[in-house]
Amino acid sequence: MPRFIIPHPDDVADDVRCYYRHARRMPEPVVELGVAHGRYTLTLADQQIRMVAVGEDAGLLQALHAFAQERHLPVEILTAAWETVRLPFRPGMLFLPEGRLARLLTYEAIMRFLRHVHGLLQVGGKFMFDLPLPDMHAIAPYLLPTGQTLIWRKSTPLDGGGVRHVWERRAYDVVAQIETRHIVEEEVDAEGFTRTRRHRMEQRGWFWPREVRAMLEATGFFIEAVYGGFNDEPLTDASPVQVWVVRKPAG
Repeated sequence: MPRFIIPHPDDVADDVRCYYRHARRMPEPVVELGVAHGRYTLTLADQQIRMVAVGEDAGLLQALHAFAQERHLPVEILTAAWETVRLPFRPGMLFLPEGRLARLLTYEAIMRFLRHVHGLLQVGGKFMFDLPLPDMHAIAPYLLPTGQTLIWRKSTPLDGGGVRHVWERRAYDVVAQIETRHIVEEEVDAEGFTRTRRHRMEQRGWFWPREVRAMLEATGFFIEAVYGGFNDEPLTDASPVQVWVVRKPAG
């Protein structure tokens, strides 16, 4: 069962606070795309912003809706893929937080999504998203002759003895700008023998601000701002994130 928390206003994380600042003056309802845990939707709804939560996990969304209803929060849910969702209204604001756009790995996929969002929004409507800024220090190990790097993540003691290890091997395709993570979770007994081992793969794209700007402009968006942090910091070489705020212009 998912566990939801609405933080005290003093404890709201900077990224959630950032999306709230931009949503509070926009026509409602505001739409969060790709809901993963509910912290954005619930925090904004707690400030009486009408929210629509879009995601593919029906169980998560139903639990989120029940949690919101118990607290009389203005939350609606829509089970759909965030990349292709159809809405029965034209929203004044859509947002895609937590670098979720990086799950689209090709130029064609991103352009299809941006054109789709442009078509969903009402004139003057706002689209907001964040992406990590490519970190050359993190990418550099991928450029070794092996083209990959092994990273230990954590080790956790197990009840009854033994340890769960999590480690991953990363590879970076320089031309495609795609990072592939091969994650291994391994449970080892007290004598060092492997009990279970689970493998999973994750991929994400890296995007430079200049190419993001080019794609947004090619789609027809007006770029209102791009920040280097969630407190409207300027975008610099040292920024950990790029936060884009764009609008659908008239005409």
